Amino acid sequence: MYVKSLRVTGSMTQNNMLQTISDLPSLEPDTVEEAFLRERIDTLRGEIATLVAELEGLRTTLSAFEARYDSSIGVLIVELDRIELELAVCRRRISALRESAEAWEVAEVEIEREFAGERTRISD
Repeated sequence: MYVKSLRVTGSMTQNNMLQTISDLPSLEPDTVEEAFLRERIDTLRGEIATLVAELEGLRTTLSAFEARYDSSIGVLIVELDRIELELAVCRRRISALRESAEAWEVAEVEIEREFAGERTRISD
């Protein structure tokens, strides 16, 4: 049995000290350290498992939020794009009307050509 040091405190007598020493488990120092390290590893593995579970829960929550966001906000963004496009078309027509009838006809052709891609993108 290995015992590096034992302090006698208070009313501990020589007989009590020997009895206390004999009550100690008969573990070698390497075995005690190994047991401590194994217990620490098990504790840390438990903490890792808890954190991994928490991380997975947060990922699930984030995915649900993204789906709700896309379904509600995404629709609004498309509608906003559609309205902004129509505003640009109306502004161009008003500007052409102020110039002349010929400018109006030219503007209509240009508007169709210029905004066709945007209309297709928004409609899809």
